[in-house]
Amino acid sequence: MTPEHTREARAALGPDKLLVVEQKVCLETDSGTARGLARHELHRYMAMTNYRNNWLRIGFTEADLADGGSDKFIDAMVLWGDAATIARGLAAHVQAGADQVCIQPVHAEGDMEARDRTLSALAGVEALDTTALSR
Repeated sequence: MTPEHTREARAALGPDKLLVVEQKVCLETDSGTARGLARHELHRYMAMTNYRNNWLRIGFTEADLADGGSDKFIDAMVLWGDAATIARGLAAHVQAGADQVCIQPVHAEGDMEARDRTLSALAGVEALDTTALSR
């Protein structure tokens, strides 16, 4: 979900409850490749009514959800780019009230090397220390 959704969740839970959010990430700087991987990853969710209804509730439109998702929608659901860009997106969830952010690497099906590269790259980013990703 988006940092705006995280902000809403924090407001609903109040300050004393644990809020852990999940964010899909794709360590890829080519927009076409990243969005293609993201669309493939989100395909199964796009068919689920509960996900669609929630996306519509937080401000996306049917047009955003059509044909695999608009670039605006895809970019909001899957952080992509280099490690520093992704780190800034993850930190936005903490700034919005998340106590922790769980990351889900997005990569080509079966490409465990890409998964491991993503996790290693993000583990090495200074902005992702425990103070940046947990309140």
